[in-house]
Amino acid sequence: MNILLLKARLKLNAAVEYAKSPSGAFAIALLGVALAVYATWFNDKKPSMAYAVALQTPVLSPLAGSDGLTIQLDGRALDVARTPLIALFVRFWNSGDTTFRVSDFDNGFPVGFTIGTGKVLRAEVVAASSEYLRKSLTKVGVEGRKVVVSPSILEPGDSFVVKALILKDEPNTDIKVQPIGKVAGVQTFEEFYPVSAEAPEIIINYRSKSASRVLLILFMVVAAIGVLNFAYALYRKLRSESK
Repeated sequence: MNILLLKARLKLNAAVEYAKSPSGAFAIALLGVALAVYATWFNDKKPSMAYAVALQTPVLSPLAGSDGLTIQLDGRALDVARTPLIALFVRFWNSGDTTFRVSDFDNGFPVGFTIGTGKVLRAEVVAASSEYLRKSLTKVGVEGRKVVVSPSILEPGDSFVVKALILKDEPNTDIKVQPIGKVAGVQTFEEFYPVSAEAPEIIINYRSKSASRVLLILFMVVAAIGVLNFAYALYRKLRSESK
């Protein structure tokens, strides 16, 4: 055990001495610059789309049928105790720092979602982060278990909420939602979770810009220390050679 500790201590001392050398200081500075570039460009500037199941709630209580009420939708009588009518709210937003143009969306694979079971009766965009989106996102397509939204310009942080009226097949299970669509530069949709069902607009965003700024400052400090260390080590070397 003592031999292992001794070897570890020797390696640590060697690493410290290397960090003090001109080549080690240069390597640290280079690493800091690389991390700073990654944090500001490759990470923050990466296109990103996110979604969240903000809320799913019964339109009518299953007890309504037992009270002798008859529910009809589009001329069809519904048994809400066996096939509940559910309002599903799904939120999409541009979670990156790049703007999506209409041409960035693939018309063959439009943005939207599918549900695992049940049938989507109708859907619409009920909320948007800007007046432009409220006017442009008017076309919402429904086909069986699929809901798709017409493409629109999405600035960083822009969001919209799709409300779907769904007839469930299984009363005691939650509706499983799968995002669909192809957007330029986006490999997969990231999933975020609502803080509470009562506040569907409050979403946990783990890619906060404040966190990115903290990382940027940290990496720049590492780079600055590395540059200063390199300059000091080089100065000492030149001074010793001059003697």
